[in-house]
Amino acid sequence: MLTVAELSNRMDSNMHNLCNQLDIHNPFVLDIDLDFFSTANPFLALYNNIGLYDLLQDLFHFDVPENDDIESIENTVNLREIQLQELEDLFMCMEEFGNLENYTGNKGLYYEKVSTLVPIVEEEAKRLGERPDWWAVFASGCTRDQGGLPHHISSEELIKDTIEMCLKQFLQGLPSPILITIARSTDDGYCPPHQVELIQSQVLRALKEIYVTDEPILHYLNKIKE
Repeated sequence: MLTVAELSNRMDSNMHNLCNQLDIHNPFVLDIDLDFFSTANPFLALYNNIGLYDLLQDLFHFDVPENDDIESIENTVNLREIQLQELEDLFMCMEEFGNLENYTGNKGLYYEKVSTLVPIVEEEAKRLGERPDWWAVFASGCTRDQGGLPHHISSEELIKDTIEMCLKQFLQGLPSPILITIARSTDDGYCPPHQVELIQSQVLRALKEIYVTDEPILHYLNKIKE
């Protein structure tokens, strides 16, 4: 069973009901992602001078089925897989050869759209004095299908309020976990680098107020030393 719920701005009674709904009896691991408290879309900065993220919307867009029957869903999934495979092949060709002259796949709609996009990106990359990163362009497009990734840089006040009024209330209604893991989400850019230390310190403070726990093992520091 997968339970998804919006935690921010919940009333105490609703938070209590959610905790009861989870009905946790077995030992569990608590995982906290710091980008919940402040979220960045790292792809917005990729060739942002030409508005690349918006340019990719039409290329990677797909229509959600109007009906939720199995046949409609399977048909949509199949078409989506074909679309992404074709786009991946096109950008793989650009990454490997720097052009589409060696592309041997279908030269239909997506080929035409990528061909139109290529000189725009190449001109911007040239202005920046770098080689176009076509894999990054493809990865960025894969997040653009239905509106794009969330982007909300929270204020320091909002971060602290969310931890105090949302995270703490939620955890206080659950049994104690056997292990707590925290994802900093900085390598992928989803947690704003200038805020990650603040968010981490505030989350650790909250956890120490709720649980009797050992000092945290800061695995990322060992990774940096290596």
